[in-house]
Amino acid sequence: MSLLKLNSIEIPLDSLIDFSQTYETIESSTIHRMGAAGLGRKQTLWTGKVRTVISASGWNPAGLSGVDFNSAVEIHCVAPRSKLGGVANINIGADSKRRSDGEYLPLAFGINGAGRTGTTVVVAANGDCSITPVAGATVYQVVYYPILTALFSSIPTESNDINSAQFSTELIAEEV
Repeated sequence: MSLLKLNSIEIPLDSLIDFSQTYETIESSTIHRMGAAGLGRKQTLWTGKVRTVISASGWNPAGLSGVDFNSAVEIHCVAPRSKLGGVANINIGADSKRRSDGEYLPLAFGINGAGRTGTTVVVAANGDCSITPVAGATVYQVVYYPILTALFSSIPTESNDINSAQFSTELIAEEV
């Protein structure tokens, strides 16, 4: 079993004992200040791409030497993302953009003032979600695990602490 997969390389669990993954939406934009009051106007060329940072350590090296970091890499992510909406207006991206293996299937919840209740979700190939309504829910959440096609700004760093017998890896990638 593996949590993280880069292209067809499955990173073993004993390399991911301590694991974290962050997501950041990136865009090409600038804010123009105009007039005597300096009112701002945002101009965006593109938006919606994702930058991710993956940090992991474990008892064994991650085995990344088999991954070609000079071209785009498909990252089967471990950290979930989610979207909120109604029972029929949430889209989590096409099949090719999210994991559907094993325990990484999308999950749905109905949310009200008392908390959240699990419910069923059917996801179309294009990512449109059909959620079974929950009595009293005012909003719905779908949790999913992305697959990013990304380029690495540099080859991931790998280190070894002999004293603690820990191998560490950090990967920084931006979606193409």
